[in-house]
Amino acid sequence: MLAVFQILKKNKINYISTKESLKIFKMEKNNTISTLGNQNIVIQDVKANSIVLNVNGDVKEIRSDLAELKNILQQFQVETFQRGKNVYDIEQIDEANFGFLIGKKAFNEWLTRELIHAIKPYNNIANKFIEKVNKIPDWEKQKRISNKAKEIIAYSYVGVIGIQLRKLMAIGEESFSELKQRNYLETAISTAKLIMQLVNFTLLSALWDKQKQNFKELKQEHKQLINTFFDAPFEADIIGTFNLLNALVEIFTASGIEFPIKELNDWKQNLKPDKEFAKACQKILSLNKLLDTDTFSPLDCFEAEKQLTTILASLNFLSTYKMVSVKAINYEELRNNKPFYLHKYTSLGFNTKSEINPEKVNYTNEPVNTDAILLFKGNYRQSLNLFPFVIDLNALTFEGGVKICFYISRNLEDDSLNYRFIENNKIENIEFKNIHKEFEELDEKKKQSALNKLMKSQEKRIIFKTDTVFTMFQDAKNTIIAEDNIDFSDLDEDDDDF
Repeated sequence: MLAVFQILKKNKINYISTKESLKIFKMEKNNTISTLGNQNIVIQDVKANSIVLNVNGDVKEIRSDLAELKNILQQFQVETFQRGKNVYDIEQIDEANFGFLIGKKAFNEWLTRELIHAIKPYNNIANKFIEKVNKIPDWEKQKRISNKAKEIIAYSYVGVIGIQLRKLMAIGEESFSELKQRNYLETAISTAKLIMQLVNFTLLSALWDKQKQNFKELKQEHKQLINTFFDAPFEADIIGTFNLLNALVEIFTASGIEFPIKELNDWKQNLKPDKEFAKACQKILSLNKLLDTDTFSPLDCFEAEKQLTTILASLNFLSTYKMVSVKAINYEELRNNKPFYLHKYTSLGFNTKSEINPEKVNYTNEPVNTDAILLFKGNYRQSLNLFPFVIDLNALTFEGGVKICFYISRNLEDDSLNYRFIENNKIENIEFKNIHKEFEELDEKKKQSALNKLMKSQEKRIIFKTDTVFTMFQDAKNTIIAEDNIDFSDLDEDDDDF
């Protein structure tokens, strides 16, 4: 691309090219235009109702209208124009993203308007909101109104997805910068993949239970995809996540297994290549490549917003589901009273009072899995346990608060498990230390004594819990695809030879 230098003088920007790329134009008296060389058309300023263009050094002011801009480009027989440091092809621009490009449409306006309508069938509060704003034109552009919609959306979407949306909305409010663009793209892409991972983990957990009860041999292509999920040394991209989802849905459908998320039965048509959901995943993959190569532009942020909106709107029924992290279960039995259980758990996400991950206590006659991440609709005692695909690391290490992590890959060096902490994208590693080996050869009485001794040490109890993550993970793999454990211990031997 030809080099262009900017000279700032009293808020007016002139664009001066090098001698080799000098643009020469001449405006004749009859208003015809003759040109020599390439044309340089730059959006220099945006006013309330107009756009200021710099056309080869000549300042022109046109209406803030896409058709007007296209007309100028046609006059000069060019297809590109410049905005800031980015060059755009006019074919990239439509009415939807033009407003975003010139600053007339803010971050998250599209997402907010579309999602509040998407969750309307499942959410009475969203219904009431839409009734109140129905006659207010462009309400999404008014912060005092749109902020309420954003709040409803954030606390409606299931667990960690709501938290991610709140983060995305906060980024949208920041001052415009390259860092803001990067953070927005990263968060939009990760949110799209997270909600698909959540569905995958739900299906894998349910399939694990079904295979335990009544094992059925899977098709080779399905086994291969599931095996890749359990053993891949690198995190899957959004298409890898999509392919696993497609395979799991095919397994459930072909085997006549009831979906743990009942809405998937009708929704599964969205996985077809010609559907908008499938197309959105492909477009997000392309955006991720731009992020990897640091070649993104502000227009890509709007594209990410649109594609994320397509995915979230398609999975709108997840706004009816909740997630909890079970922290502890206490058994209580008072004299001359019926025994009961005390459940201590954290409700993941936001509530209507905008509290983040509120902690709760529940007295009940029934036990529940400990150190579990439960997905449910209605009552958490009728739920599906997502452990060990999703873990609360703080529950395993006896720390306060929650630290929700999604499984992403195996560690290539030692076969340990890599999890991504959702809050800051940091990788957390779960290493298998095989503390159970101390008890394998003991009889039942000595085993119980050894376990009692182990439980007195918090350090060993933590190892015991994290080892359980690993053993449960292996059991899930072996049960679903019926393959034996593979021994990787030899990878750590003979280190001195290298």
